[in-house]
Amino acid sequence: MTIHTCIEKLKQILHYSLATRHRRRLALAGLLAILYLPNWIGVLVEGILKGRSDSILNLGFIILGVQPFLKQSPALTQLRAEEDDRWTGYILLVIASIALIIFHSISPSVTFQAFSVMGLVIGAIWSTWGLGFFRRFPVITLMLLAATYPHLSFITAEVLRFVTAPDLLERTMAIVGSWGLTQIGYPAHAEAAIVRLSTGSVFVAPGCSGFDLAFTLCGLGFLLGRLMQVRWQKTLLVMGAGILLAWVANVPRIMLLAIASVYWGKASFDFWHGPIGGQIFAGIVFTVHYYLAMALIGQEPPIVTPESETASINNSQI
Repeated sequence: MTIHTCIEKLKQILHYSLATRHRRRLALAGLLAILYLPNWIGVLVEGILKGRSDSILNLGFIILGVQPFLKQSPALTQLRAEEDDRWTGYILLVIASIALIIFHSISPSVTFQAFSVMGLVIGAIWSTWGLGFFRRFPVITLMLLAATYPHLSFITAEVLRFVTAPDLLERTMAIVGSWGLTQIGYPAHAEAAIVRLSTGSVFVAPGCSGFDLAFTLCGLGFLLGRLMQVRWQKTLLVMGAGILLAWVANVPRIMLLAIASVYWGKASFDFWHGPIGGQIFAGIVFTVHYYLAMALIGQEPPIVTPESETASINNSQI
């Protein structure tokens, strides 16, 4: 694509965005949302460097979430916002815009800024297609909202800790990891979230509980189900298999880290506990998960949903 072609495309986008009063308001809200973009990218990059894989889910939710808008499915083109819906959406856009400006100015918290951008997304949809969009496309709405939060596993883990014991997963991993070490000849026992060996011990921190990986594989199972358009029963099966695989695979990782820390030295522990070791482990588990998911999905024919139908682009003014 030449520079001239890119310039012409940008002109077309600019003309489309400013063609009506409604679009101009949405364009202004979109420009405000750009304030949040550096923080969103920063948290995702930080997560990658720390061995997390939230970015896969965020990008997947965005790609699958915007498809109905790009394809202009018949179900979408039939929706139009009534006057009261349009003004409700505008009010929400104003409130979310003010909140985003305030939180971006006075608070480094990504959470509050993410909630403000979620308000912008809801307001834009509400004022364009009305309340009927949320009833017709609930899954797509949730994907778009989830995509705005760059550390989904963190907020989900906090909710889990609120409804269960704070260190339930860490204690469980310490117990199972100690049992595994004993089976291969390393006498070990668990004390709370600590794995104790004869000459040292390792603390199973929240980041090593396997929850982040289980959450990511569960989300990947959901994305695969949506992408391949399989039935919900099979999608849930793939999601559950991902959770089970993550926690089963995390046991030998706990064992490896315990042995590396106590017997192989700090350098070895830092390697396997750091970004490189974490990505090696994640890469192996993701590969196994992919083939497991494909085996579970099998040759089931795709189901037809309103979101998967396509039609010609509707050029009516909104």
